[in-house]
Amino acid sequence: MPGANIQLPTHCNVKDTISSATFVADVVYHMWGGSPFGATPAFRNFCARLFQITQPSTSTIALALNYVYRYKETVPLSLGLMGTEYYIVVVALMLANKYHEDKCYSNRSWAKVSGLDLVQLSQMELAVLTTFGWNIKVDRDEFEAWNQFLDQYWTAVISFRAQHTMVSEECQDLTNATNDCRRQSFVSSEPLMTSVL
Repeated sequence: MPGANIQLPTHCNVKDTISSATFVADVVYHMWGGSPFGATPAFRNFCARLFQITQPSTSTIALALNYVYRYKETVPLSLGLMGTEYYIVVVALMLANKYHEDKCYSNRSWAKVSGLDLVQLSQMELAVLTTFGWNIKVDRDEFEAWNQFLDQYWTAVISFRAQHTMVSEECQDLTNATNDCRRQSFVSSEPLMTSVL
C-alpha cells in the first residue's frame, strides 16, 4: 500500500491544506457523531491547524479516514462522546503516518502539535491498535475499494445536504412570503374562522 497513488474523492475539491482539513473534519464528524451537516467550526479549525503543521499526504489522509471508519464499525459505543472526535482524528493520522510515511512523528510530538493530553492520546491509540489486532496494514486492493466507498459515501452526504438545504430554503421562502403578506395585510395573522351554519 505505501506509495499507492491515491486521490481523495472528487467532491472534496482538495486544492490546499485548509480544504482537505475541512473535508476530513466533516467526514470524521459525520462518521464519528452521525451528523451529516458538517463539523463544528471549532473542530474544523482544529483539523486545519493540525494539517498546517503536519502536512499529511492525501494517501495518509485517506488511510486515516479508513482507520476512523474501521474503528467506528467495530466499537460503536465509542461514538457520540463529546470531545472524542479530536482524539480519534489525531490517533488515526498518527497511525496512518507511522504506517505510510518514511519519517513519522512521536506520540509526544502529536500531543504537542494537537494540544491534546499525551496519556489520553496514547491510551486511545492503544485501544485502536488492540481493536485492530495490532494490524494496521491495508493492501492496495482494499485501499482502492476504500477510496471508491469513500467517494460514494461522500456523494450520499452531499446529496443529503443538498436535499435538506432545498427543503430548508423552500420552507424559509414560504415563511418569508407569509410574513411579507402579513405585513402587507394580505393575510390575517388571526386564525381563519369558518362558519358551519
